[in-house]
Amino acid sequence: MIDLKELERRLDEALANETSESLSSWLQNQRKDNLESFLGVGCLAKFRGNPYSFSMDSPKDTVYHTSNNNEPSEFLAKAA
Repeated sequence: MIDLKELERRLDEALANETSESLSSWLQNQRKDNLESFLGVGCLAKFRGNPYSFSMDSPKDTVYHTSNNNEPSEFLAKAA
């Protein structure tokens, strides 16, 4: 049979000895264990950049020129 008075005494003793540091440490370990149970044990590699970013810096000293060598059509000019 469970002795509720003894259980209450042990719980009170455990809570009295608890500090914010020990609670933070316990919580961090729980999160780590949860992450390992979800992902498995192994190594995580960092991305060198944002994998969802599509912007790239252009190389230095690169100059881009745009030009249009097409002659405008007289037909299109009248249509506009």
